[in-house]
Amino acid sequence: MERINFNGKAARKVAGGLLLLATIMLTACNGSSGGDSSSTTPTPTPVPNASGVAAKMEVLASTPNLASDGNTPVVITARVKDANNVVLEGQTVIFSTQDSAQIAVLNAGLTDKTGSATANVTTGSDQSSRSITVKATAGAISEKVTITVSGTKITLNGSNSLVLNKESSLTISLKDAAGKGVAGQKVALTSALGNTFKVNNVAATEATTGDNGQATITYQAIKAGADVVKTTALGESATLDISISNNTFDLTPSSTSQGAVNFGKIPAEVNLDSFVKLDLLYSIAGVPQSNVPVSFTATRGNLVASSGKTDANGKVSVTITSTTAGASQITATASGISNNYDVEFVATAPSKVVVQPDTTVVRAGASTAITAIVRDASSNLVKNQAVNFNLIDPTGGRLSIGSGITNSSGQTSTNYTAGNSSSAKDGVTITATLANNPSINAKTQVTVGGKSLFIRLGTGNQIEDKNTTQNITPYSVIVTDAAGNPVAGVQVTLAVIPTKYLKGIYKPDGDSDGDGKPDFWLQHPSATCLSEDKNNDGILDPGEDDPADGNGNGNGTLEPGFVATVYDALNPTSNTVKTDETGSAFIKVLYGKNYSSWAIVKLQATIRVEGSEYSNAAVFNLPGLAKDYNDIKIPPPGVTSPFGTASVCTNPN
Repeated sequence: MERINFNGKAARKVAGGLLLLATIMLTACNGSSGGDSSSTTPTPTPVPNASGVAAKMEVLASTPNLASDGNTPVVITARVKDANNVVLEGQTVIFSTQDSAQIAVLNAGLTDKTGSATANVTTGSDQSSRSITVKATAGAISEKVTITVSGTKITLNGSNSLVLNKESSLTISLKDAAGKGVAGQKVALTSALGNTFKVNNVAATEATTGDNGQATITYQAIKAGADVVKTTALGESATLDISISNNTFDLTPSSTSQGAVNFGKIPAEVNLDSFVKLDLLYSIAGVPQSNVPVSFTATRGNLVASSGKTDANGKVSVTITSTTAGASQITATASGISNNYDVEFVATAPSKVVVQPDTTVVRAGASTAITAIVRDASSNLVKNQAVNFNLIDPTGGRLSIGSGITNSSGQTSTNYTAGNSSSAKDGVTITATLANNPSINAKTQVTVGGKSLFIRLGTGNQIEDKNTTQNITPYSVIVTDAAGNPVAGVQVTLAVIPTKYLKGIYKPDGDSDGDGKPDFWLQHPSATCLSEDKNNDGILDPGEDDPADGNGNGNGTLEPGFVATVYDALNPTSNTVKTDETGSAFIKVLYGKNYSSWAIVKLQATIRVEGSEYSNAAVFNLPGLAKDYNDIKIPPPGVTSPFGTASVCTNPN
């Protein structure tokens, strides 16, 4: 069956049923492999007596999507054959691209015993959403493959209502696929009504993101009406609807010197179990509006009163406190007008710290992030805490920084780079200690060294129609050693973990032949959201499904949940496979048709080598069958996303 790609368009059939291979090098660090970073392949010294003449070549990508953070490369595999389809060893393959992406070529571009040469493609310094075409050339033949850079996201937050001739701060956040802020990027600013902007109190039509990927701009409401503010950067955009009225409806602090409140921070920081008081002033044409009912809501915390009436001066006050840490937006609403004020409740009494590495096994000379998480006795994340890192390492490794300050997630990180020699199992110790209370500390162990293996996850351009409600995407696993030889008898444990989900609908407006007439259902996503299950345990834990973090929707369930499963193609009851004499095994990913194109999952492969565990993964959108979308008279499965149609992740609809 033909597969459907992410925007609903029918993907072209690939001649010969080519496989889409995912190459993962598992080493003692985290499975990364080395190579020179360049846009073209240096010409190597040919292998003597390279057999045959290159007549055919397949160029395959490990996944059609390259995450914009650049941490996980897409592996490009070029397989060279002669005219009789015999794979050729020792052929020189030149990899190149016209894009700014970086190509790291393995084994100097020479094909191995399987006729394959590989290269890792990363985004380089360009994190914009775009397509990258990689060309592979062997002798007189060449082929191309195109991958899509995705994952960069821009958000725009601020008040949805404002009074004419007033100003409001808007916050822009630009993040890559790993959720890391993208610094130093210019963001274009536009207003549908022609309202204006300031950056650092200077008129501007663009802003530049800071070290955290954020920029704060001042929006000036010089024209009344329904405005749409749009921000654009790196091929992505975000909008904010703002209603501009002739009224005064201001929600501000009653005083800027309120005990345990730091108004010098944006948003203002309020210590847990402390109170912050806000005043709402309401007037029309300068006349205070008295005895007007006003309702108050908050995304976090407890309001002393959720409603009140304005006094003779048009003022009514509200007080809020919270026992849990995190952001809160207080909103006042009256007569169809609303305004809000943002605060962040901050825990101040740390009681424990947890420290963990991204990977527990690190190849000599490679790196892994070490993250410390600070919590109080009630498991609230604690912000603004200084954490010191200490290293005990017989390999001569190092830490990138020795201390850091926890952020709103209670986290601060350092980067550990291993030395050039191996260690015993758990031979490296990193300790995280609170600077203001050394009795609060924790440690983690890392192993340096280990045997290197490659795992290749391969899938074709076809999926299976299991029944009327389910699809199957087949995958193959190939395990080789560093010399490219197959490794038999390796047990691979598999898991399918949700990473993101999409909201939106399908519409019968796709035109594949350009005749102006719709002939297939086209996907129209309205929002892309991170999985609410932050620790992937399937349990609704504190801090998950929380709208305050900008991603949860507060409906009491975890989206998208575990919507797919993976099993041995020869044994549907097993989620482990064992490689045969060719180093291969075959697996199937099963999921409901209605989740096709609406759920993004991570297929994770894990093996154990010399007593140590290694894992890596491929991330992909669950594909649909083209035939399910090619009849505009019949709505496809999942015509409406199972996760709703709202334009923001915090809305459960």
